[in-house]
Amino acid sequence: SNLSKYEVKIKKKNKNIDISDKDKIISLIKKAKRPVIAVGLTAHRYNLKEKLSQLVEKIKAPVFLTPMAKEMISQENSWYGGVLFHAKSDKAADLYRKADLVIGIGYDPIEFNYEAWMPNVPLIHVDTSKADISSDYKEVYEMIGDLDNAIDVLLEETFSESQWEKSEILSNKKRLLNSLMIKTEKLNPVDLITELNRQVSDDSIITCDVGAHLHLMGQLWKADNNKFIITNGWSGMGFSIPAAIGAKLSKPESAVVSISGDGGFLMNCGEIALAKRLNLNIVFIVMVDKDYSLIKVKQNWKEVEEYATQVTEDDYFKSDYFLGVPILKLKDKEDLEDVLKAGFNSEGPVIIEAEVDGSIYQELITRDYK
Repeated sequence: SNLSKYEVKIKKKNKNIDISDKDKIISLIKKAKRPVIAVGLTAHRYNLKEKLSQLVEKIKAPVFLTPMAKEMISQENSWYGGVLFHAKSDKAADLYRKADLVIGIGYDPIEFNYEAWMPNVPLIHVDTSKADISSDYKEVYEMIGDLDNAIDVLLEETFSESQWEKSEILSNKKRLLNSLMIKTEKLNPVDLITELNRQVSDDSIITCDVGAHLHLMGQLWKADNNKFIITNGWSGMGFSIPAAIGAKLSKPESAVVSISGDGGFLMNCGEIALAKRLNLNIVFIVMVDKDYSLIKVKQNWKEVEEYATQVTEDDYFKSDYFLGVPILKLKDKEDLEDVLKAGFNSEGPVIIEAEVDGSIYQELITRDYK
């Protein structure tokens, strides 16, 4: 069946905004020397991308995104500061720890609590729900209700110039992205993501599973078209495969790529049979390092002995097919470009088994966000 005619719409029952202290909120923004803006998943649901860009230029503040809001500000935007919670976000902290005001727009703590990263400065919380934040933060002001209208209220104001320099934001962004470019002898996840970024077309839909690789995708993927699909914070593995199938059924004209770790792939790999039966053109990339790498990283943080993190000791795929779907083997950097091209040129579903060096996760996944 053709599902492309169906569109997801938000029910906006209440257009009103409950503002705790409008004069104080506007005054705080006007007086702030180094405000920062944190954008969360509710802003994504309201499709506020254009209005956010206008607001950012008006306030002149660096923008930090939660993973689910990845596409709300382009990575090429001069005010882009990085993604909270994901790889090397301690580099982004070099900027936001200088803040004297935080403006949270559509910020949902299901992804990342304010207090996990915010300096203890005033917070202006613009959302559909009240702020969920520790009582240690004494100054919290709220604009609760319809986000479109809330942003319009702010856009009507005139704000003085902040002390942020675009050159400062740009140089910090370069340091953040450069810190991710680790070189290893073997093929590693950064190599794969970088080449994939280069090859996919603008209309491609990317679904990404939970796991260590998501921390790299969240920071490195140049998402700018509302087609980078991940799941909420604290979700279980197994999202990417069925999400890719649903995306292809909904948008059959778009190229679709599913990215999983070897642990996450096992959670829902039976759905590959459905992709085969429907002959869906989906590229299923499986990053194989034979470990539950994110668990391994966190065990290392706790300084405990590594326990039960190994996925398998044997070859992950012993044959060239899985449930009738062909498997392309990717082991060496030299074959990366050609194997990805072969996957995109395949008819029907195809699996790319990418053997990657997962040791880099220990260095790239951030533990301290302040």
